[in-house]
Amino acid sequence: EAFAVHNWTLNPRMSLESTLLYEDSAITQAGAASRERDFQFWRPKLDYRFDMTGSLQLRATAERQVSQLSFESFTATLNYQDNDKDSTAGNPDLTQEIEMRYELGLEYRLPNDGGVLSARAFYRDIDDVIGKINLSRDSTKPKSATGNLGNGKRYGAYLNASARLGF
Repeated sequence: EAFAVHNWTLNPRMSLESTLLYEDSAITQAGAASRERDFQFWRPKLDYRFDMTGSLQLRATAERQVSQLSFESFTATLNYQDNDKDSTAGNPDLTQEIEMRYELGLEYRLPNDGGVLSARAFYRDIDDVIGKINLSRDSTKPKSATGNLGNGKRYGAYLNASARLGF
């Protein structure tokens, strides 16, 4: 994993941080079926902060995230401890979720360090969402495995408030 981080103070009230991360990894499977998969990807990020006043700050972030694959999802496994579930199908063709994340936030610090009020809205554009896929040929004996479901979107907002107990 290699990375570079750059902080730029645009003026006394604005700053921009940029990050560029590169990851190179591999998963190897040996046994009845031998296979190796290599993964290389970039994860850039921009983080902008603007101090509108001494107590009010605006934040905007855009970043690319790539999920890590679980080895259990990649290969078939056996569970000798659970009589009801003795095997889990693996998915050697599973691909990583790739997500573009966008966030916009506003934070207000109460006078005399009395607490913080904050609001944050986010939007996620996700490629290759990971979830359970149906492998059943017989509807009376359902089987599933981890697989890619397609593309998806996620969005929402957070509202937070905190108060200092000793104010």
